[in-house]
Amino acid sequence: MARWLALALLLALGAAPAQAASARTLALAEVRAPTGGLVVRAGVGPFIYPARGRLAMLVGSSRIVRHSGSSEAVLTRVSLLGGRIRASSIIVPARGLAGARVQGLIVDGVPFPVRANTLVPLGGRSYVIALQQAVATDTDGSRVGIVGLRVHLGTRVAGLAAGSEIWVGIAAAAREAPAHGLRATDEIPTRLIPIYRRAGARYHVPWVLLASINKFETGFGTNLSVSSAGAIGWMQFLPSTWKRYAVDATGDGKADPYSPADAINAAARYLSAAGVRKNLAAAVWSYNHSVPYVRTVIAQARLYARSPIGDASGPLDPSKPGA
Repeated sequence: MARWLALALLLALGAAPAQAASARTLALAEVRAPTGGLVVRAGVGPFIYPARGRLAMLVGSSRIVRHSGSSEAVLTRVSLLGGRIRASSIIVPARGLAGARVQGLIVDGVPFPVRANTLVPLGGRSYVIALQQAVATDTDGSRVGIVGLRVHLGTRVAGLAAGSEIWVGIAAAAREAPAHGLRATDEIPTRLIPIYRRAGARYHVPWVLLASINKFETGFGTNLSVSSAGAIGWMQFLPSTWKRYAVDATGDGKADPYSPADAINAAARYLSAAGVRKNLAAAVWSYNHSVPYVRTVIAQARLYARSPIGDASGPLDPSKPGA
């Protein structure tokens, strides 16, 4: 009873992790460590985390929609904690609760009607809160806004420690997005784009596919921990696979899986050997034997391809290597 009284107080105060993303790293969904440190963030497009093993978060699509002088974050086909929590759509306006909604919320097979601060216990000190007015402090001060679904993990799940949190549908993303909206490629570190392009051209692999895989494998190199399966480096190779496909792209005499250039070129070499020019999906499947992964990676690559820097005429066409 005391625990749920504490949760009620949490709702009243709109509490959140001690730290949160700054405006520079703001996204439509985030995973945070117990300390508040960023684990991963999701920008425009589909999203999957982690890339391997039990899924903590799967989002079919996410985007910023602008109309009548306002904007809102829209996410569809949301699945959390391996499917325990599902929502057909989450819509969060830039400001206020008016128009905010979580549609089709199902927790452990039970449908739940949603209004502001709907709390559903998940057991083991875990819970999910829908449409919470959240406050998170960081180096830039505080940001206030609605979070569509906020999951607090009371136990370890999908490699995330107890105390970690998953935020899906963040109002501040809609409020602080640039005037042109969030483009899919805005999230790609600019220093990596020439590396993707060169590797794509060298091995006849669409560079946007390499970028998409890099996003979901290590968050563009922001999470280089060894996976539960023992995969390592920027593009998450098993050591045996790395030994076979390693590339010294920098010319320093050493093929290093923790070098972005070496790892990205090795991934391109692997995908080329897997027949990416004949069957894109089969090549991605060979990289990671997961249907949600294959679908998410290819969908994200197509979004990148339609961006101004992605060559809208069809860089996923095998006849245009490196485009």
